Amino acid sequence: EGTIKPIDQRWAEVVIFFAYDSAAIGPAERPKLETLGKHLLEHPTYSVVVEGHCDERGSDEYNRALGECRALVVRDYLISLGVDGARLDTISYGEERPKIVNADGEGGHQENRRAEFVIGIRQ
Repeated sequence: EGTIKPIDQRWAEVVIFFAYDSAAIGPAERPKLETLGKHLLEHPTYSVVVEGHCDERGSDEYNRALGECRALVVRDYLISLGVDGARLDTISYGEERPKIVNADGEGGHQENRRAEFVIGIRQ
């Protein structure tokens, strides 16, 4: 393992969203992962860190575990598309890195329940 030097900023816009208290990949999110998987298969030197995130509801420990589950489910989906698992790392940030700080409605909470990607060359 090593750090990944990001090289492909356009994938920063690919975000997989999750339902409340769930790590299931919804049908609307799968095409995003299929596009990403195809890109990774076309660029075999790229590696990925899948970052799992949660909204602030629930304990820190619970959200850290849920974020890890989300990252692992996304990783497994990419593997099912043919991406080598050795190219995929996961990390959970739980509720530490909200996209919407102090979200008070479902829209903000939804933005925080996500998986994001750092794509680049392993250093």
